Amino acid sequence: MMQSTDDENPFYTGEEKLLPTSPTNSRPASTRAPSGTYGSQNTYGSETTPELQFQSFAHTSVSIPESPMQQQMGGGAGVGPSDFSNEPESPQPKQPPSGAHFWSLAYYQHLFDVDTTQVIERVVRSMLPFKFSFVQYTSTNPDFYGPFWIATTLIFMLAITGNLANYFTSSLPSGEWYYNFNKVTWGALTIYGYTIVIPFVMWIVFKWMKIPFRLLELLCIYGYALFVFIPASILCVIPLLVVQWIVTGVAALLSGWFLVTNLIPPLRAHEAKVGLIALFVVAGLHVGLALAFKLYFFHSG
Repeated sequence: MMQSTDDENPFYTGEEKLLPTSPTNSRPASTRAPSGTYGSQNTYGSETTPELQFQSFAHTSVSIPESPMQQQMGGGAGVGPSDFSNEPESPQPKQPPSGAHFWSLAYYQHLFDVDTTQVIERVVRSMLPFKFSFVQYTSTNPDFYGPFWIATTLIFMLAITGNLANYFTSSLPSGEWYYNFNKVTWGALTIYGYTIVIPFVMWIVFKWMKIPFRLLELLCIYGYALFVFIPASILCVIPLLVVQWIVTGVAALLSGWFLVTNLIPPLRAHEAKVGLIALFVVAGLHVGLALAFKLYFFHSG
């Protein structure tokens, strides 16, 4: 075998010298590394320099405290209750400020004391009555903000989508079509009347039956029960009669189920016969509302 010269090594600078090495077995016993320790022998001394040692470490657990954001959102070891739990939002019912008169705006401020997150969560509960409780969750903080805007939005949505549906199904020979502004008027009378008058009548019946149910709670329930008709009105623009009837029926079923399931608990604890009659009246009025939506706003013309 040919030995490589210094000139043939491209990394050789001419200043490095190879140190003589000896086989490991030829080391003196006093210069060998201790058993269990890997080390290298100092060529110019008898002392061994340790390089790598195996040591065992005891297992220790480290507890990392949760941040305030984790405690608020839940998760990890401290998983909090679900956002859609049936526990009331606040421990105590909200009342008007002390000293506020009923003719002042401050007296009604607590009726609108909700944020966007709370309104969205209540809307979700109204569309899934078979999964979440509503009256128990809002018992300490029923609002009138959500019901007002739901009813107002539904009025204009029914007027717009009703006219669009009439336009798509219009069969005038001249090709002319006119917007019906009366849909806004009749929609306002129907929806505002249903949202305010029916809960007021139910509140009188509950007072007569000595059921502790507040008027604001009934207004809140009836207002959120109408939300499902907003997406239903958009789907009813489809110029197919069978689709319009199916959509209206599903919306009426969900909202009617929402009303009945929230009114059953207080009625169940009292006279069963009177409570059953009241539930039939509630369901009948709600079916009548759904039929009015379909036959007036989305009739085939």
